[in-house]
Amino acid sequence: MSDARTRAESRVAAVVDYWIEDALVRAMTVARIEARVDPHVRARLVAMTDAITIARIEEWMTDERVAGRIRDLLHDHVDARIDERIDARIIAMSASEMELAAGAVSDARIDHWIDDALISARVRSQISSRIEDLIDYRSRALIRSRVHLDPADD
Repeated sequence: MSDARTRAESRVAAVVDYWIEDALVRAMTVARIEARVDPHVRARLVAMTDAITIARIEEWMTDERVAGRIRDLLHDHVDARIDERIDARIIAMSASEMELAAGAVSDARIDHWIDDALISARVRSQISSRIEDLIDYRSRALIRSRVHLDPADD
């Protein structure tokens, strides 16, 4: 019984570590490409990061065990590993970044990225009430107003 519980706790810790690292990579990637993206698109990327990454990290920081994991992830050896992942992602994203920089990405496509990120956050957070609030109609309208989207794009 004790072994099963230890294995379960270990699996949960691994999943939480993955979520935190993924959130940090997402936030750091947005920061890295920010200078290469026009302000219209950057506003949407920042809104996506604000709505998901920052909210999730703030929520996690209330749990000291999770806060400790976040601090651990920021140590030098992990920073180097995250930088490698970011570099690989930037290489893979180079074509998309060129589209973004050229303004070739439609509002609908950017809206789709925001929606995907919100849905992903909802699933990975086990439908936490905080993420549910982001997905309900009023919050969706608030996010759209923050990034100056036309409601007709729905």
